[in-house]
Amino acid sequence: MKKAAELIEEGSDNFTQIAYKTGFKDSQHFSKCFKMIYGVTPTEYKKKYRDMY
Repeated sequence: MKKAAELIEEGSDNFTQIAYKTGFKDSQHFSKCFKMIYGVTPTEYKKKYRDMY
């Protein structure tokens, strides 16, 4: 998930691409797992990251 967070911060890939790059075959499952770890969805994480910079 750390790699997924880094890829979201880079902003060059969409969430489906990030899911596949980090070993998930299902982007919905990826989103659920991401939220369990970070407490926010990948979309919310991306927005928070953008708001910081």
